[in-house]
Amino acid sequence: EFMGFNAERFNTDTSGDYFRWDGSSTITFTQPGYYRVDMRTITYNSGDGNHVETWKNDGRLHLSHAMVAGTSWRRHATSVVSYFDEGDTLRVRVYCRNTSSPWCYHSGPDYTALTVQYMR
Repeated sequence: EFMGFNAERFNTDTSGDYFRWDGSSTITFTQPGYYRVDMRTITYNSGDGNHVETWKNDGRLHLSHAMVAGTSWRRHATSVVSYFDEGDTLRVRVYCRNTSSPWCYHSGPDYTALTVQYMR
């Protein structure tokens, strides 16, 4: 599933000069250039693996994979710099193999965040 983000905090791009957020899961870039993308979350492992993917347009930009025996929360953190053209999109996908778990990822703001920074 693609993660839906439900809040925008510490936004310094109030004019929309660099990108637009659709209020859910997609960021669309309006200014071409290099951007740093930092993502963090925790996922719940129920004796199987899961992963977090950062997607640029329709392809995977970065993968954070966890394969843990037993049950536990697993931290995922990614940091990538990539060039985005005007109209390119950014989304984050969480994949959980074991769907019997009541949690896939923790959606609380202390545990899950996405930061996008224009690098000039």
